[in-house]
Amino acid sequence: MKRFAFFIVLITLVSACKKGQTDFVISGVVSDLTFGKPLDNATITITKKSAGNEELIHVATLTTDAEGRYKADLKRDKFISVNIQVAKDGYFTVDKIVSFSDLSVKTDNLVMLSTTGKSWARIVLKHNESPTTKLDLVRTKGKSDCVECCPGGYQQFVGIIDTVFYCVNDANTTYEVTYLKQGTSFNGTKSVVTPYMDTVDIILEY
Repeated sequence: MKRFAFFIVLITLVSACKKGQTDFVISGVVSDLTFGKPLDNATITITKKSAGNEELIHVATLTTDAEGRYKADLKRDKFISVNIQVAKDGYFTVDKIVSFSDLSVKTDNLVMLSTTGKSWARIVLKHNESPTTKLDLVRTKGKSDCVECCPGGYQQFVGIIDTVFYCVNDANTTYEVTYLKQGTSFNGTKSVVTPYMDTVDIILEY
């Protein structure tokens, strides 16, 4: 009877060791940088990239809890990296890539993520005097590192203009443009603070 119990314990220990050797655990917390708190109810999508294949393979989709926490098991098989994406309505989607070589089977792999809420600056340009007028415009403050962002750098608008365009921004932060109407003294900067999920105008009538 004692020998049978010993074998049961031994089998349990071996099984536990094997599981620890083959599985990764990925966990972390998603932070809301706009309001300085954990981001609850955000969707976490985990995919992996296999060696020699650019296709992303779905691993898991889960939701952060009230404290912004998430946790997922990842089988240790042939892949070179894992991508962890966080998304929520009203927030910028962010991705974090972790290489296979950076993962450990001994402890949970902590992957901390953060994102910001969305807002918009509405740029309004109006000019009706001359078809040869040139206005130079440069974004000097504001979000610039996203697919949705307005083009960075120098922009020039020529002629009769009556146009509106929207520039996405990190919520509760400053969006600023510097402008110059060539050949005149009309120049300077205009800035606004863009509240979460709201739009604020920057109007240039020249």
